[in-house]
Amino acid sequence: MSIQTVHLCHICNSSNTSVLDVSFEVNVCKQCSHEWSALSVERQETYSPEYFKETHRKWFEYPNIALFKRINNVVNGVVSQSKGVVSFLDVGCGQGDLLRFMIDTGSASKLYGIDLISNSDEGVVYYQGDFVEFPFTERFDIIAGLMVIEHIGDPHKLIQKITSVLKPKGFVIMNTINASGFLYSLARIFRRVGLRGPFERFYDKHHLEHYKTASLRKLFELEGYSVISQSTHNFPLKALDVPEGNRLLAIIYRTSIACIFSLTSFWGGVHQTIICRKN
Repeated sequence: MSIQTVHLCHICNSSNTSVLDVSFEVNVCKQCSHEWSALSVERQETYSPEYFKETHRKWFEYPNIALFKRINNVVNGVVSQSKGVVSFLDVGCGQGDLLRFMIDTGSASKLYGIDLISNSDEGVVYYQGDFVEFPFTERFDIIAGLMVIEHIGDPHKLIQKITSVLKPKGFVIMNTINASGFLYSLARIFRRVGLRGPFERFYDKHHLEHYKTASLRKLFELEGYSVISQSTHNFPLKALDVPEGNRLLAIIYRTSIACIFSLTSFWGGVHQTIICRKN
């Protein structure tokens, strides 16, 4: 007699969960709708310099400038209401694209970034290491994380670390995937009829948590934050990784995604951004 393992939801801790996909080890919570991948350590993504330069080269060549502008506007709004210098930390800053953008646009804040890889830019204090384990001595007014939280297998531990280094009434800006959007929903439907390609692309091993708008909001509320705004959107089409070696296939692929992106303005983009304030 086999004993089935019960996986507790990573957001609400409910035991009312089920396996969505066996081969990709994807689970879903029937209570809060959150999805996550219960991958063994051996199957999880590693983050070396090649992750930025080769694996996801186009993603880092074509950053989401529209999102950068929105974040910079939030920072400048906080600066205008503050009596002193505002400190801003970019968690999982990658190669520092957002921070350099903020420097170039004249952001009136003290800028910090942390990632597993080393960085060096004038006007930015960079830390190298694991954010959750890093022994910060500073406290920050605003903390942002762009496409980071979906890589962390313990969401509450991440938010609790953010809370510990965030000043009272500080702000958090978190950008991640939107598993409740049109494309993700379509991928799950295709999977049910045997077309696994889109599902396997969205639920690949580099994402451990697959946030829906409701589950992301619930996470922050459970950790004592007030949600100021939450929106869905897409990323630059140029940043999309396409099949290599076949130009015609790449054109067809991009054209198809562009058409679908136009539909997601009505049914929810593939990404979401939430802005919260510490209570």
